[in-house]
Amino acid sequence: MLIIVDSHASGCAAEVKSKLNSDYDIVGFVNPGATMKTIKDLAKEKKDQLKKEDKLVLWGGGSKDVAKNNSVLVVELTRDIVIGASLTHVITINAPHRHDLSNESCVNEEVKIFNNKLQED
Repeated sequence: MLIIVDSHASGCAAEVKSKLNSDYDIVGFVNPGATMKTIKDLAKEKKDQLKKEDKLVLWGGGSKDVAKNNSVLVVELTRDIVIGASLTHVITINAPHRHDLSNESCVNEEVKIFNNKLQED
């Protein structure tokens, strides 16, 4: 399992590894402050090393892209990764709600839009 995340998911690879048995190899790449394009580029670089039974977990776009009203771009980049990794299972994770902001903040509204678009695709 290859897990590629931005900084808000730091430590998730270790947590996943602790929950699975030793039959799984977990590799995590944390890119603090990464945009979804950065995550896409790393996924593209690593996809040739993945086999059909492998899993690619993508969790990004929240801190840099979605917060800047770029949710459409993040969904397009995510779609490109999924299409490019057609021989691998791809798992995408929603952007987290920002609890340090009000529910009605423009950032949280954009997070909702992004998560809805991600689920539609």
